[in-house]
Amino acid sequence: MSEKEKEILEKIAENLPYMDDEDKVILAEKADSMAYMNRKWKRKVELETSGNVAT
Repeated sequence: MSEKEKEILEKIAENLPYMDDEDKVILAEKADSMAYMNRKWKRKVELETSGNVAT
């Protein structure tokens, strides 16, 4: 995990107790979406570096 990611998680942890349930759900959905895109991007890079091109 990068330093920037650690900083973001620390800020979220500080503010989490003050968030209402709707904000927590939105935050979880956004994190899930970002994780999905990160996995998709990593897979694309792996395929491109191995000589295959992902579409």
